[in-house]
Amino acid sequence: MKVKALRSFSGAVCMSVGETRNITDEVVINDLLDAGYVECVEAEQQAQPMAQASEPEAEQQAAVSDDVTNKASENVSDSDTDKTDADKQENALDTENQKATSKRSAKKDEAKSDTKK
Repeated sequence: MKVKALRSFSGAVCMSVGETRNITDEVVINDLLDAGYVECVEAEQQAQPMAQASEPEAEQQAAVSDDVTNKASENVSDSDTDKTDADKQENALDTENQKATSKRSAKKDEAKSDTKK
């Protein structure tokens, strides 16, 4: 089944936001659909156009489409926040590593100067 990622994720399958892929494992597809990580693309292509659907069906399809759009935009915001948090954590680790490297260098320099005396 062809699906489109609503947010980035990794696991048995890895996808980024907006990526489409054909996944054949029904268990994986159902898990991703249930989690809200993907939406089915093939069903949308095969579905009747809204103009041909009865009025209640068209309203229901529009409501579902709006919900998916809202969830997708929320997920994009979440992933942007996640990236920012990840960047902050990475920067903090880099700073800690730089401090540790500086301390080691200072100790080595001190040891060298002690051996020269």
